[in-house]
Amino acid sequence: MKKIIFIFFLLILYSFSYSQIIQGRVLSSDNIPISGATVKIIGTSNATFTNKDGFFSLKVVSNSKKVKLRISFIGMQTIDTIVKTDNFITIFMKSKNYEIEQVIAFGHNFSNISNITINSKILETVSSISDNAVETLIMTSLGVQASNELSTQYSVRGGSYDENLVYINDIEIFRPLLIHSGQQEGLSIINSDFVKNINFSAGGFNAQYGDKMSSVLDITYKIPKKQKTKFTIGLTGLNFFYQNYFKKAQTSLMLGARIKQNSYLLKKLPTKGNYKPFFSDFQISLNHNFYEKLDISYLGYFSLNRYNFYPDTLTLAVGTFSQTFRIPIVYEGAEKDKYNFALSAIKFKYRLTPYIQIQWTNSLYLANEAENYTIGAAYRMDMVERQLEENKDSTINIGIGYYLTYNRNNLDIKVLQSKLKLTTQLKTHTLITGFELRQDMVEDHLTRWKYIDSAGYSFSFYPGNDTVINLYSYSNAHNFYQSYRFSAFVEDLMSFYIRTTRVQLNVGLRYTYYDYTKSSIFSPRFSSYFTPEWINHWTFRLSYGYYYQIPFYNEMRDFQGYITNKPLLQKSIHYIAGAYHDFILWQRPFKFTAELFFKDLVRVIPFEYENLRIQYYTNDSARGYATGLNFRVFGEFVPDVDSWISFSLMQTKEDVFNDEYWQLIDNQGIPTSIRALATDSILVEPGYIPRATDQLLTIGIFFQDYMPKMKNMRMNMTLFFGTGKPYGPPSEGRYKAVLRLPSYLRADIGFLYIYIPQNKKYKAIFEIDLFNALGVMNVASYSWLTVLTNTALIGNNLLGENIMFQIAAPNYLTGRLINFKAKIIF
Repeated sequence: MKKIIFIFFLLILYSFSYSQIIQGRVLSSDNIPISGATVKIIGTSNATFTNKDGFFSLKVVSNSKKVKLRISFIGMQTIDTIVKTDNFITIFMKSKNYEIEQVIAFGHNFSNISNITINSKILETVSSISDNAVETLIMTSLGVQASNELSTQYSVRGGSYDENLVYINDIEIFRPLLIHSGQQEGLSIINSDFVKNINFSAGGFNAQYGDKMSSVLDITYKIPKKQKTKFTIGLTGLNFFYQNYFKKAQTSLMLGARIKQNSYLLKKLPTKGNYKPFFSDFQISLNHNFYEKLDISYLGYFSLNRYNFYPDTLTLAVGTFSQTFRIPIVYEGAEKDKYNFALSAIKFKYRLTPYIQIQWTNSLYLANEAENYTIGAAYRMDMVERQLEENKDSTINIGIGYYLTYNRNNLDIKVLQSKLKLTTQLKTHTLITGFELRQDMVEDHLTRWKYIDSAGYSFSFYPGNDTVINLYSYSNAHNFYQSYRFSAFVEDLMSFYIRTTRVQLNVGLRYTYYDYTKSSIFSPRFSSYFTPEWINHWTFRLSYGYYYQIPFYNEMRDFQGYITNKPLLQKSIHYIAGAYHDFILWQRPFKFTAELFFKDLVRVIPFEYENLRIQYYTNDSARGYATGLNFRVFGEFVPDVDSWISFSLMQTKEDVFNDEYWQLIDNQGIPTSIRALATDSILVEPGYIPRATDQLLTIGIFFQDYMPKMKNMRMNMTLFFGTGKPYGPPSEGRYKAVLRLPSYLRADIGFLYIYIPQNKKYKAIFEIDLFNALGVMNVASYSWLTVLTNTALIGNNLLGENIMFQIAAPNYLTGRLINFKAKIIF
């Protein structure tokens, strides 16, 4: 931990003593200088990078006349060679044309300089309470906010969960819509055993990516070249993974099956009851090479998820020190939910020439979500009186109450996509063009209502009619939504020099036609990277772009469950300035990243969170902004293993149009909610208020270590800290959401032992995890208990009249837990 703190003070204070120097130059096979290639002395941690012209200089500690070098660069074949220390050497690298995925294939990709890349080997050992290792690592990345360890959902730079793009092998992935709490969420579709590359952009991403406003997570699956079998078993479930390569058939195969049963984790939640969750999935990836130029791949996924919950009791203690309420609750009823998802996708990849590639991808996504619960709750409200002198408390019962909630929601989703992409590699340009056609179909049946018999008053009947029950809320909707959208994009990546500064540009334009609103939108996107000669190993970035959020079903459904006929196309403009520095510290490679961003939220839909569920004010619109500063230090704090720390400052606000309201005031000009005391009223315009994602400070740390002489004994830690987000009473207007959740702080620590026998026929990993090591009771959200009372005991109710108010009861996340897991790899 000290190394993490001191690194900020040591960035410019490192120097070393060496006796010899190796100098040389790294070029491509067509004599183009390769900038940023890693040159390392094998067997040591001594390494450096080539400059803009491909030159490098590496100091050697020993007096040896020969050393063994390793030269590596993304998209190029790694070279190991023995060189003499007294000669100038020239290294020629060959492109990995046989590993084409996107632009990376041709060895000229610079579009990911600003992106976060994560070594997939880390996924083997990372500890995650949700068993979704990829998202756990992303949550510690640049500009990412996360405050629910049971969920894979995250927000980026003030955006909502719905604003993040996720791709697997160029196939867009969709998040479930009805899930409203972390314990209902099962397995992420991203199976970490399949993953080869993880690429994440927090903003300013390229035109080839789709129409959303915040971020892109781009996952590439492996194409295995050997057989491997893996079994994982733990207290929360079991996994099976198999891969193989059939050389004669030129076919590779990956299979994965997972079962997750997290009742053990949920027993630590404050609400006592019988939790019976069951999550399972199956995934298959096939790749076949018909001949040298044509590859066909298939990705199939199916998941079956059940969440059954039979609540029993809960005791709430809410209020302030001077006025505290104790509310014991007894439940009856049950919740029975199901979430089923399926994905089927086939991709054809044809290399017309060594420099031209055509890719055609077709996918079908299906989802069936059902939310069914009938839960009644009887409660007693006691007001606690502090007896400080006697060192004990007394309680006064101020009422009893009952409420009943009913929900039947069945949602069916079908998304059909077809994409065509052409990549052309020129000498100093990479041109990417593409077309996409997509169909969305959603059918939704919703019936829900809530009955309240509150403490001190009954909402049961209409006045003057005791034969009709008056429900507190009621919705009955049947929605069918179908839309088509057509997209096209063109993107040019170019590289050239202005005097001694290397300039790299990514210029793109995206067009989308959305038939539901008959809208045509153009999204120009531009990124520039500057690598000057006068400052070593620094790259600077300026990015600008238009990003639209074409509505999916979630953005169109209001609080009552009905969809709007005129959905809003949200729009934001990104302005990003970044600096990236590669350096050597403690004879090990590091990278420092700093980004200043401003997002002009030209047109957005106000929303609020109900735990994980996003509720949109579909009939309102707003203008806002998100601005902040992100830092990240990545490198080998401990030799041979990657760690990082991310630090972010952010503010995001919005001004909801036409949200003014009348405020009652008493005879002294003080605002009041009691009409009998009101003598006047004033018109209030809230103006800019914090968005639901506003979070001033976030810190994410991922750290790895091992025993100095026993590298098979390892430790990893993930730490999240975030200041509180805004919240307020549900469905009562955005202007009231000015309260703040407590800060979120969580540290998970994993201890691993890796056993490899002498014959090396298998490998075993034994893992003990300490989740929430600090024992902090984090708050996920608040449940609001509606109370109407005619007592003068509560508040300053001198008139003793009926007052309806709401009490916010915290929904806590998991406490400290110990988990055990074992993995066997053949």
